[in-house]
Amino acid sequence: MQHIPFVESNRPMRALVTKIDWRRRSLPWFFFALCGWLAATTSHAQDERCEPYSLHADEGLERPADIGRRLLMLVDPGRQLEAKDVMALPSSAFTPVSSPISALTPDSTVWLRLCLQRAPQSPEHWILAVLPPYLSVVELARGTPAQHTVATQGAALPFSARELPYRGFAFSIDLPAEGSEMLHLRMESDWPAAADILVLQPGGMSRMISMEYLMYGLYLGMMLLAVVINIMFWTHLRDPVHLRYGLALACTAAFSLLVGGYGAQFLLPDSPGLILLLSNTTYAAAAAMFSLFMISAFRMRLYYRHLYRILCWLAAAFGLIALLTPFSRHFPSAEIADALALVLLPLLTFVSLHALFRHRSVRLYAIALLPLQLGVAITILRNTGLPIPIPLADHLPNIGAFIHLVLLNLLLARRAWRAQRGRMRAQDSALRTARRAETELEERVQARTRELNLSNARLQREITERMATEGRLSMALKSERDAQQMQRQFLSMISHEFRTPLAVIDAAAQGMADTLPADDENAPRAARIRRSVVRMIDVLENCLTEERLASAGARLQRTTEDLRTALWTRYGSGRSTPRIHLQLPAEPVPVHHDPQLLGIAVANLVDNALKYSPATEPVTVSLESGDGHAWITVSDRGDGVAEEDRPRIFEKYYRSPSALGRPGAGIGLHLCRELIRQHGGEIRLLPGEPGQGARFRLELPLADPEHH
Repeated sequence: MQHIPFVESNRPMRALVTKIDWRRRSLPWFFFALCGWLAATTSHAQDERCEPYSLHADEGLERPADIGRRLLMLVDPGRQLEAKDVMALPSSAFTPVSSPISALTPDSTVWLRLCLQRAPQSPEHWILAVLPPYLSVVELARGTPAQHTVATQGAALPFSARELPYRGFAFSIDLPAEGSEMLHLRMESDWPAAADILVLQPGGMSRMISMEYLMYGLYLGMMLLAVVINIMFWTHLRDPVHLRYGLALACTAAFSLLVGGYGAQFLLPDSPGLILLLSNTTYAAAAAMFSLFMISAFRMRLYYRHLYRILCWLAAAFGLIALLTPFSRHFPSAEIADALALVLLPLLTFVSLHALFRHRSVRLYAIALLPLQLGVAITILRNTGLPIPIPLADHLPNIGAFIHLVLLNLLLARRAWRAQRGRMRAQDSALRTARRAETELEERVQARTRELNLSNARLQREITERMATEGRLSMALKSERDAQQMQRQFLSMISHEFRTPLAVIDAAAQGMADTLPADDENAPRAARIRRSVVRMIDVLENCLTEERLASAGARLQRTTEDLRTALWTRYGSGRSTPRIHLQLPAEPVPVHHDPQLLGIAVANLVDNALKYSPATEPVTVSLESGDGHAWITVSDRGDGVAEEDRPRIFEKYYRSPSALGRPGAGIGLHLCRELIRQHGGEIRLLPGEPGQGARFRLELPLADPEHH
């Protein structure tokens, strides 16, 4: 406290008291003025800032952050404001809006203000994405009016100017740990459009891009598949509706590729002018082809005669635009095409709705086209400023086209089927006789099918039973294999041991037959002994051959030989028995084979034919060739093979019940099949009636020229 000295005079004291009293009276006014200045300052500061949106760690991953109505919009009709001018404006100059932004027009600029801040534990790096990809200019300004940075992208600029490789426009944003950051976004478009503002994390952005690639790849793949199918239908049926629809889909796919941003990203990244030119051309061409398709599909010449003429003129106008656009960069193709589209779309929608309720024959086409027309109509209305709260509006035509593709291609396939059926009906008068025969054949096939179904049912039951016993048999499998191996060894030993005594017996019987007179009673016995020895030797040969095939690493001793020579050597001129009739072709039949094993296979068939046919009946052995194969057919005139024995005739050790009284081991036909398969061929029992004999055919590949 300041010390006031004592004063004798009253005048100085009065002056001092007066001064102190004035200060006391002025203090409340000063306080009120200070409060007013602070309030004004606070109000101005509040007006200068926007309410920030707090980004949390779980936002922007599965879907974009819900910024709601935190966006502030300013429309610059004359496009005169710069970034520093907009950044200096108070927030009261802006209008609160929410994404999507539908105020974009060709003669104005839209400015957006957005304040963002990080919530605790949220990441620093975020991405601001803007769609659709056909906005001409998208500019992001950051900082203060005095010192700020501007990043510019857009469809009118090369793709290399974009910060991130995305079909739309994406900006990287690093938010401070404390406080908020104010962003200003400038957008321009050459035609009415609605823009989506998306805030995502890098992981969410990658997920969204992957999903867009997947969906667009599926959409484009279906479009191209539909184009190919309709072109094939047109080449087969010559129906113009398939050609028009296929060309319309091809133009639509190209237009979608270009306006969807993929053309600039992958095809022409440094040619934005050419992208715009091709977009206008494909747009007009698609409209022209769809108009022609509607004329054919809806039979407009029959049902809508007046609209038919209008639609023909519109198709011609769109076609003329598509032809003139590539040759004149200053031709207002987009403006004219948009004006014509405003006439075409209501006209097509009216035709579809009217046909839906009035014309039953084309009702399904109307149902298939309405999703596409609805998606395009919503997009146009949304771009013109109508507040339709549907996000990602640029995907609506693709979604409608996807539904339209599925439905309409089913209808066109049905139309093609009907056209094909009509063509078949037109040929009925010339094919009645053939159809009767076909009907009879179908009845026989059905009867045979029923028999086969019964056989399959029996086989299925047998398979089920076998599977039930499979578990029990698995334990005995190893023992069985060991027993089979021992059996092969024993059989090989017995076969070799029997050869020498049999040879001695055969030689003794032959000597006895040579020395005895023809009328001696022992001569038939000697012949019977020799036949028994031959049969025994054949059995041993079969056993040795089977053992040779079953042994690991066995190989055929192949050589290239004319089968005519081999068959003539063994069966020609009745060498074996006069009952055998040999039929050989005039041309050579070279086959690369093992002579011993093939001779055993043919001998088994011939012996069976002699054994199972009457002694007075001949056995025919014929040789044929053609188409790279040789066929040896052995035919007899015995009782043949019963129908129930045919499926098992080649099984090992299987013998028919009717053959149990005759000699044999049941391995001859099985061995024949194995030998022929070793040669790369096959053996078949040819069809035949019971009691008419049996015919077995060996099929072998002819020798290559290099072996011949």
